[in-house]
Amino acid sequence: MFVMPNTICQAEEYDKYMNDNNVSIYLDEAALLNNLHRLYEKDQIYPFPAFYGAVSDGRKILLGGDVLIAFNPYKQLFELYSSKTLKKYNENSFGIIPPHVFAIGDKAYRNMRTTKQNQPIVVTGESGAGKTESAKYVLQYLSKSYHACNASIKDRLIKSNLLLEAFGNTKTIHNNNSSRFGEIMEVHFDEEYTIVGGSITYYLFEKTRVCVQSTDEKNFHIFYYLCVDAPARIRKSLQLNSPDTYHHLNQDCSQTKQLTKSYPQDTDFKCEQLVSNLKLNDTNDFIKYDQIMNDIAISQEDKLNIYSILAGILHLGNINFEDDSESTQNGCKIISTSEQALIVTAQMLHVDVHDLWNVLLARISMMKNTIISVPLTVHTAEHVRDKLAKTIYARLFNQLVAYVNTSISFKSSTSHISIIDTIGFENYPINSFEQFCINYCNEKIQQVFNEHLFETARLLFEEEGIGLNKIDYTDNQDCINLFEDQITGWFHLLDEESNVTERQSNQSTHDIFHGNPNHSMISPKLDLPAASIIHHNEVFLVEHYSGNAVYSTSEFIEKNNDILLDSFIIFVRKSKNEFVKNLFDEIFVEQSKDNINYLSVGTKVRSEMTDIINKVKGSVIFIFSNLRYLVSLSNIF
Repeated sequence: MFVMPNTICQAEEYDKYMNDNNVSIYLDEAALLNNLHRLYEKDQIYPFPAFYGAVSDGRKILLGGDVLIAFNPYKQLFELYSSKTLKKYNENSFGIIPPHVFAIGDKAYRNMRTTKQNQPIVVTGESGAGKTESAKYVLQYLSKSYHACNASIKDRLIKSNLLLEAFGNTKTIHNNNSSRFGEIMEVHFDEEYTIVGGSITYYLFEKTRVCVQSTDEKNFHIFYYLCVDAPARIRKSLQLNSPDTYHHLNQDCSQTKQLTKSYPQDTDFKCEQLVSNLKLNDTNDFIKYDQIMNDIAISQEDKLNIYSILAGILHLGNINFEDDSESTQNGCKIISTSEQALIVTAQMLHVDVHDLWNVLLARISMMKNTIISVPLTVHTAEHVRDKLAKTIYARLFNQLVAYVNTSISFKSSTSHISIIDTIGFENYPINSFEQFCINYCNEKIQQVFNEHLFETARLLFEEEGIGLNKIDYTDNQDCINLFEDQITGWFHLLDEESNVTERQSNQSTHDIFHGNPNHSMISPKLDLPAASIIHHNEVFLVEHYSGNAVYSTSEFIEKNNDILLDSFIIFVRKSKNEFVKNLFDEIFVEQSKDNINYLSVGTKVRSEMTDIINKVKGSVIFIFSNLRYLVSLSNIF
């Protein structure tokens, strides 16, 4: 390692470490990181935080606030979350014993009782930092430490969260149980501070993962549970085989393909090795989540409908197309080897095969009470197929959240604690619209973090009579303006571009840079790999607080619109299954309105973030700053 002389900093003795970073003799980034490294090696993943800033006269000051640093240990630390440990934090006030995720939950509850205010807990950090686990432990602490109006409500609060993990979490390169949606779990209390119920709202659900996964990443857990671990009778009724036989599950499954070459076709097969290598929990996961659905009062009929829809999505992904030489309009047709997948998909979704055939091969629109059908090209048909799969899964997830909220509903409450599990900052070699929205949300949360931290310090100094004119810190408002400025912001310009019927593929990128010619946070000048299929005029770089991210705008406008085609709506309305039809009730109402009132994805994201910010501003907030130690999962498991 080569270190420039001006980067060498004083530090404590090599083997010395402190739980409380605030007592460090040397107050700088190097000393802090060195101490965190020592603590991590000792499995002490909850150190006291230390933040420092500079006042106007150049002095360095310690900044506090109700902040917990949390490392992802990448292993089970059972004693750290045992009943004995939980009881210890329940019996001691914040700060008396070492920092812990339980201490944050306890302080939020005590503050709620003392201040009579709702208490938000914000869990932040980059992707793979362990935010979801931290949020689960807060929920575990609250549900096990305090009384509830009935015994079952605590159990349903915890199990509901687990169910959403099965349908909304996946394996990524950073995390084997990565949440692909932002979640706000509210635990509600009555006037006696007894738990009466809860509610869950979600945002930024990554439905694109149903059809496309990055290298070394997987689809949502539930698909593997269904294919591998469901009882033989269920897999047989759904005509399911091994995961590697489905396009939605085998896009980057060299490991899976190797493991399943000798996959037995008998219906009693239990692929324990496959489950283990896919980083699932155990070979009883399907039964566990099936039972959770029973516990939150999902009927047997609705469960079977859910499994049928999941199977339908998998079979749908196996429908492939080729050019139709007999078409006079450059249309395509379904290849003969995919005809069985077409038939099974129709069976699983309870629709007519001919109707499914029509929606995949032709674009149907309504003009003055006349139905117009236009044949699709192979590329467009593949896009329609994938959009149908993504939309159905997203609506199914929305229905599951509705089931969960019904199971933990309450008549009235006087206060609540909100656990806000944010989506971590993401940065791939080339990022798309999903990362664009996720990283915008992270910028907004980071701004709240900054404001809370430094405002807490200012009030403390004021109370102590310490003369302080100003605390200098780096604000990220400039970057946020790039996204949400009402004239030159990305979201505004994307909505404007959506109203243009014909547009060159690189035009939206050009317009953004034209609108922000001197913006300090962006740069179109990038050195892309020679073999890259991304054109220079389709990319730009944003300097985020977590690092630089490169975005490709090739699908921004399309993903921002996300409007269902008329043919989709007609198709779903013809389903013979009420469960399938009811999944789309909200969309039917929304798209029946004037297009002027239709909200784009970007507009919805901004609205959702406004709601989240309003929940935490003006209240005492507790923030987890989750950190991901730089390790490769392949070296851990």
